[in-house]
Formats: sequence, structure tokens, C-alpha cells
Amino acid sequence: MVFLMILELCRLSVFTAYWDFLITDSVRLVKNTQAANADYAESFKKILLARHQEQGNPVLALFAVKNEKIDVGVDYAESIKDLVKENFRKPITINDVVQAPNGELGAIARYRLSYHYNYLMPLPWLPTEWASRMFNREIITVQEYERDKFQF
Repeated sequence: MVFLMILELCRLSVFTAYWDFLITDSVRLVKNTQAANADYAESFKKILLARHQEQGNPVLALFAVKNEKIDVGVDYAESIKDLVKENFRKPITINDVVQAPNGELGAIARYRLSYHYNYLMPLPWLPTEWASRMFNREIITVQEYERDKFQF
């Protein structure tokens, strides 16, 4: 059992480093690229999943990853005050269709990633919720193509 615990802790360490690299690299690419229709959330998701396919298959194949669940999102703030108060742009309804806010004229963005971790071997003394909390990431950045709209 001790061996399985050590294996699982090593696996957690590798996964944490992997997702830290992946989200940082994806945010760097998205914030420096002008998104179609100012939809940075969709660009972020596409780039993150593409990078995950490129990088993840050889790395994560060694760790028997199955049934991955990845949640990503982007929130936009108008100013630093709004960011601190977590007052982000709200979805709008047009013709009874709810549309997520886009990043047009939104200089500040919060990129979010949640990876739902599954143990390789179930360990009763390490709850899954404990490990999944380790994979919630947020990166706050100034959008390069919208930075002239930055408000202090």
C-alpha cells in the first residue's frame, strides 16, 4: 500500500506540473492573439485542448489517463476594482438565447481551468475531492489586443 501511495503522489506531482505548464502556455498564446469575434474563451478552449493533445498523449499515456473531464472558462472585468470585487461581465439574452460575454473591449481577463482528477488506484484515505482541488487554476492577465481599453 505504501508503494501505491508513493506512486499516486508522484502522479499528482507530474499532473500538477503538466497542467501548470499547459494553462500558462495556452493563456500566453491566447492573450497575444486577436480572437475571432473577440471570443477569447473559445480560443482558449481550442488552444488548450490542442496543446493537450500535442503534449499530453506521450506524457500522460504513461500514467493511464482515462475519462478526463476538463472545464475551462474566461471571465472579463472592466477595471481592477471590478476584478477585486469579482464583478465580471454577465451573460446577455438575445432573442431568448443566452450568450456568454465576449472579450471585446475587455482588457482584463481571468482564465480558469478545472481538471477532475481520477486516481489510478483508489486509495480510501485520500479523497478524490482533495486531489481535484489541486487542479483548479486561475490566471489573470491583460489582453494584448484589448489593452488600450484598460481602466485603472
